[in-house]
Amino acid sequence: MDAVLANLDDQVAAWCGALGAPEAHRPQGVTVLDVDDVPVLITTFHDGGVGWVRLVAVAATDVHPSVELLHELLIGDIDAVVGSWRLFDDGTLAFAATLPGSGLDLDGFSATLRRVARAATAPPLPGRCGGTRFTSPPVDPAT
Repeated sequence: MDAVLANLDDQVAAWCGALGAPEAHRPQGVTVLDVDDVPVLITTFHDGGVGWVRLVAVAATDVHPSVELLHELLIGDIDAVVGSWRLFDDGTLAFAATLPGSGLDLDGFSATLRRVARAATAPPLPGRCGGTRFTSPPVDPAT
């Protein structure tokens, strides 16, 4: 890991601590931070000589793509101040934002973190596309 990425990782850890999560879970280089009961995955990476921070929150699983859904996601992307919807081949719907590490401060990190978590709580799922709202921790119907 180069110095830029190491410094950015340290900065993200410090910001998580400043936001009240000094012990954020970090499996395999991914920081998982709980933001208003929404797990947000935080990764850093290096591209083109720049360090980047990516924030991702899963909104739903088992989503079935349709023209109606893709239209709603496009409208959601147009309306988003920062970030965009991502629909993966396995039916996972997530909201993500990627920010350049240089010039990023605690206020920008925190505001983006909250926007990503908030977007994931209200995914644009039209009636016919299926989908199961993602919850954390998973709800046990037996309890």
